[in-house]
Amino acid sequence: MLDTVFHLVKLYNSPEVGKVQQGFWRLTLALAGIDSWKVTLPDGREIVAPPEYPWLALIPPKAVTQFEIGIARQNWAVSFESEGLRFDNRSGRILLRSGRDWLSVPAFTAVPIRRRESMLSLFESMSAEWRKGTPESLFRARLALSSILADMLDLAREPAKPSPEEKFRDAIDADAGCHFNLAVLAQKSGVSLNHLRLQFQKRFHLSPVQYRNRRRLQTAMELISGSGQNLASIAEQTGFLHLSHLSAAFRRHYGITLREALRRYRQ
Repeated sequence: MLDTVFHLVKLYNSPEVGKVQQGFWRLTLALAGIDSWKVTLPDGREIVAPPEYPWLALIPPKAVTQFEIGIARQNWAVSFESEGLRFDNRSGRILLRSGRDWLSVPAFTAVPIRRRESMLSLFESMSAEWRKGTPESLFRARLALSSILADMLDLAREPAKPSPEEKFRDAIDADAGCHFNLAVLAQKSGVSLNHLRLQFQKRFHLSPVQYRNRRRLQTAMELISGSGQNLASIAEQTGFLHLSHLSAAFRRHYGITLREALRRYRQ
């Protein structure tokens, strides 16, 4: 969940013309009545609103918004602070912190009509909880905001069929014992490993090697907590040539030893 300090959660329905430099993060859900709307991001890139509604925009601090909005206006706006978001000037992307990872969130996302009511419900819920102002209600408001950002991640990539990098990911998942190297798995996905590396990193925010290692360690933890297998068998099943290799990687990732994990999680 995104740690957030809310400044304002409001439905706007009055005409307005202006140009504003954002002081905080701003999330907008546009439903109707926006005649023109342009955002200049901190790296100089511009985003212009399409004629179709609804759409979502996540605007970073220091961006400049120029707009003309008519009497049919209907748009939600959320102004907030968060150390879990940052604008990366090198890539021009908005990055969302998730644990130790950073995910790329689109600055603009079209919302399919079928998702309109569920998206509107999230904004209405966030507004109601924010207005209550209790610790519990603010927790629920943050949950709603995090759900909207998760939806933006999903809506930004709704492919008609699996992409090569998704096929590659599925091939890695299917080869739990690491019987094939990554180059062979990439060929099974129909693309060379050199071609896939960059696309995989952009799509999943991990390199193929990092993803495979993380999945192996997750499988090891699942086997430790949910099976009766000994550690040597778990190492072999997750593709580690020696138990010591699994032990070192496990400790780096989880911060505890294999035997500590056995004591904590095996019933």
